[in-house]
Amino acid sequence: MHGRRRTSTVLVLLLVAGSCGGSDDGEPSTAGNKSRTGTQAASESGSYVDIPRTNLALEPPEGFKVDERLPGLSRPGTLSAFLVIQSAAKAENPETVLDGLEAGFKDEARTARQGVKIEKTERFEVEGHPAVAATGSQTARGTEFAKAVVAFPVDGNLVIATATLEADDPVSAQDALDVLRRARWSEQSAGGSASLTITPAKGYEEKQTSAGLLYTLDGRTGAGVPTFTVIPSFSGGETPKSQRRDSARGRFEQLPGNPSVETERSITIDGVSGSELTGSGSENGRAREYYTVILFTQDGYVIAVGTFDPAAHPDQRKAFERMARSLKLN
Repeated sequence: MHGRRRTSTVLVLLLVAGSCGGSDDGEPSTAGNKSRTGTQAASESGSYVDIPRTNLALEPPEGFKVDERLPGLSRPGTLSAFLVIQSAAKAENPETVLDGLEAGFKDEARTARQGVKIEKTERFEVEGHPAVAATGSQTARGTEFAKAVVAFPVDGNLVIATATLEADDPVSAQDALDVLRRARWSEQSAGGSASLTITPAKGYEEKQTSAGLLYTLDGRTGAGVPTFTVIPSFSGGETPKSQRRDSARGRFEQLPGNPSVETERSITIDGVSGSELTGSGSENGRAREYYTVILFTQDGYVIAVGTFDPAAHPDQRKAFERMARSLKLN
């Protein structure tokens, strides 16, 4: 990537996913995870490619290639990319989910904190599944990128597909939206696995997600359920040591609920150094406690985030700490 850093499109995932959680008593998800072989297998037309660790296939614009790290598509030598996040979700009325997602897109104060400006939202279907979409821009480190996002619930999953495009990329936000609109859904998941492992704390069960690792208490889903997520960054260079503390605090404060840092210390896990932060915030009128570790790697960073509702659950920070310290960057 020639030393250039890719804006972290996962922030859009955190932005919208935080606005559509279910109730505290969500039952464990039963979403299937059948696997297809061949992460770049063509679809019936021969022009679609399977996106690793997801059930989605996209028709790549000219110059874009499958990028298993994301997972999604990227244009080599640039910061332009399509990211597909697919995670197990509590079964709800699709329109209720879409209403929550659209409200997140239209929350200008919230999107502004992520450097995102939404210009238009709309509803359509992706292979017969109701979806909500948004186009706009995102500014990161003084650079503006065009954005297109499509999100939809399907078969016990929430899919959020995001295109991030350099200003001079020949693919426009509308072009990218059309690519996402034409996405194809399969009953089977493409192959591939995240290059991360942890040892779950007692009571925590792994849930399906395409971008890293996701563990929830008792395998449940919903807004109030304790969750622990580990996601690698999508960047093209190492963060200078002089900038790491500010970078870690900035990432922490941009989490849904905009937590304030209460404790902070240096940490080394699996031979990689970074920061460990805790704090509290409020999301959708609910208090939230946060535990976060950010480890800086040669090509970006890995962020581990644990959150829980202190009014509904006992303190989970020790469990989060044990899981974080067991992390292996394979």
